[in-house]
Amino acid sequence: MQDSEKKLYPLHFLPRTGETPWGSVTYTLADLGYIDPEVAGGWLAGNTFSELMETYLERVSGDEAFEAFGTQFPVLVKVLDVRERQPLCLTAGDEVAAQRYDAFGKIFLWHVLEASEDAELFIGFNRDMDASAFYTRCRSGQVEPVLNRLRPRKGDTFLVRPGTVFAAGAGLKLLEISESSELMFHLHGWGKTEEDDLEEAFDLIDFRKSEPAPVAETPVDKGGAAFGLASGEAFTAVRLPLAQPLHISAQAPGSFAVYHCLQGSAAVRLSERPDAERFPIPSGATLLVPAEVFDFFLVPEAPGTQVLEILGGTPVTKDSYLENG
Repeated sequence: MQDSEKKLYPLHFLPRTGETPWGSVTYTLADLGYIDPEVAGGWLAGNTFSELMETYLERVSGDEAFEAFGTQFPVLVKVLDVRERQPLCLTAGDEVAAQRYDAFGKIFLWHVLEASEDAELFIGFNRDMDASAFYTRCRSGQVEPVLNRLRPRKGDTFLVRPGTVFAAGAGLKLLEISESSELMFHLHGWGKTEEDDLEEAFDLIDFRKSEPAPVAETPVDKGGAAFGLASGEAFTAVRLPLAQPLHISAQAPGSFAVYHCLQGSAAVRLSERPDAERFPIPSGATLLVPAEVFDFFLVPEAPGTQVLEILGGTPVTKDSYLENG
């Protein structure tokens, strides 16, 4: 780690990709310990995310995020390339995750980057389920008829809460925004995997009928066109169609901002001057703007540019699926 007196700057991290039985996962922003990417450029290049947080904690995440989440960076960004159906899974809320596993829970957004014509998502139950009947269905391979089956399309966004069963089918490329956690339980492997976490996670399942649908975007005042996807959660996510530069400013550092370019190309500039230093965000890239950098310009560099903005929120401490189980 170098000079701690230097001002921080917008940060790219070297992506980390791993293969799974169903496809691949590329982490573009992750502070997970076992996934600890390095800074890609500037005077901090070569330092890992954990080293950055150890030295510059509040300057990176901000006072608000530090008070809510402590020493771990609170947001995880990754891209899932789903080539075969995922196992049916489940995540826990913050309360259970902290008590049982000393970890964050996991609420997440799936934004559909690509979808084949026959792509499918399974999210929640299409009827109120009896716990013992669900257990029997898992063991006998008859789970699919009781699940909500959705036909996602490019641009759709889905919010999946703890306690909700879920799986993605083949032919999908998904951007996942979540709490900084990979605590996840495999309930059913569609006959392809023998071991599962069904019994360990059984009391975490929300067995109520649900009617999942793509998130309805809400107009947000951002000085230009902006549409909210998640608010009041462990993070806030807003889709920004950029037709002109957007001035992002606060009176003092409060929290970080993360930008993921969905299409086109954008950049962060630290002033309006034409010669101002430029931090590019090409399509598919993720950029972390530390809390210390609280006045900057988000600039489109190609027609049709769209950027997803992710800000810090509050941990989800209420595990509603336990109260209603």
